[in-house]
Amino acid sequence: MVWQRELKAGVRNVLPSAAGLLAVGEQSLVFAVDGTPLASLDGQAMWLESGNLLVIGAAGVSGRQLATGVEVPLGQPGVTGYCSWNTTMLTCPTQDGIGVYRYAR
Repeated sequence: MVWQRELKAGVRNVLPSAAGLLAVGEQSLVFAVDGTPLASLDGQAMWLESGNLLVIGAAGVSGRQLATGVEVPLGQPGVTGYCSWNTTMLTCPTQDGIGVYRYAR
């Protein structure tokens, strides 16, 4: 074993990427490959690209860049389950059409 962490919050999933490991729960945690804590996120998160995360929490949806620590609030998209993304934008269906949200530059 290389490293191990005890987490107090319930973890629903662990997702790897080149940037590290994402432990997904009500509060999501990101660890570097060597086990160093990188971020604590208020909500359930998912990797969009290595180093960029989408966070869905009580305050709405936001994009988080690990390299800069910048979190960009995206508001409350009506639907988050059928979205697509690239390295800078999230696109989701809405009641009125399509919503495009920029989370990184």
